[in-house]
Amino acid sequence: MLHNLAMSAHRFLQSDDRNVIAMHCKGGKGRTGTAVCAHLVQHWKLSAAQALLAYENARTTGWSVGSSEGSQGVTGASQIRYVHYYERILREGRERELDSPPTRKLTAIRLEHPPVVPASEAGQWLVWCKAECNYRELFRTVAQPLPVDDAKVLLAEFQRSTFVGTTHRVVEVAGDMFFSFFLHRAKRGTAATAAASEETDELLAEVWIHTSFAGDNADASGAACTTLQRHELEVKLKSLPIPDDV
Repeated sequence: MLHNLAMSAHRFLQSDDRNVIAMHCKGGKGRTGTAVCAHLVQHWKLSAAQALLAYENARTTGWSVGSSEGSQGVTGASQIRYVHYYERILREGRERELDSPPTRKLTAIRLEHPPVVPASEAGQWLVWCKAECNYRELFRTVAQPLPVDDAKVLLAEFQRSTFVGTTHRVVEVAGDMFFSFFLHRAKRGTAATAAASEETDELLAEVWIHTSFAGDNADASGAACTTLQRHELEVKLKSLPIPDDV
């Protein structure tokens, strides 16, 4: 969609010097900015970083340009990542992948250095994940207790884990992946998975990833993985402190 919009704007502007385009979303900032930056990358041949800064400069008055506080540019972590994705797609001549994205096998989801749980509330806070691909829900993991210490939470390992509603052995994905992480606070004496629901649980973080760029890193065993730091996630949680290196 992003490429189609950028190409449509490019063709329209090239067809007549008098042509003007206008883009807007509900807030006129994040989604609009992502589309405008894609246009700047495609039509004006700017880098992703140049496009993001140009957009922020053009619509920022009275704020400190380049600062996250009060910034009127694109600030959504996934939106920024997708502008960089788009630059790489064009630079590397991989436009074909936009229509036929590569398929990846999703083998595990790990949350490292999760929110800090007070010792007095050990076992009460549970975390679970909902995974979607191209706006279609794939699965939800079983809610698992957050550790009191600074540890790793294995939300899903597909060879072994049982998921809500079904059991997966191999999960293949292609295109846009969307992961939502939720916190469920269980009442004392209730089952660990009792009443976990996105309608009632607190949203911890969200993230979009495209399979064209998944697996750019490797874990300790050498397996391909995608590792994201806190600033690369849309962090929403307010009820518990979150380590900077989550």
